[in-house]
Amino acid sequence: MHVLGNGRLATWISDSGAGTLRWQDWNLTRWAADPTRDDTGLWMYVRDEETGALASVSRQPCGAAPDAVDVVFYPHLAEYSNEMRHTIINLRLLAFRAKF
Repeated sequence: MHVLGNGRLATWISDSGAGTLRWQDWNLTRWAADPTRDDTGLWMYVRDEETGALASVSRQPCGAAPDAVDVVFYPHLAEYSNEMRHTIINLRLLAFRAKF
């Protein structure tokens, strides 16, 4: 589980892409810590226009093993890279400093 935050907005995110988003004292997304499924959160999908195949940017929730998946956590960002057929999809989640 990786935590990104700026004092007001925080996210807890796993290597599968599951996690939650919180603004101050408010939960913005539902989340239940379930290490056996690790499949709750807010998802982004990509659809192949030629074949109609659907994939998630991260490993979950589709669960299908893509050609290549890479997840790297840094102190200020989480980076997901997914290869679907001959297309590479990169997603970066960043935590910017809040202005108080």
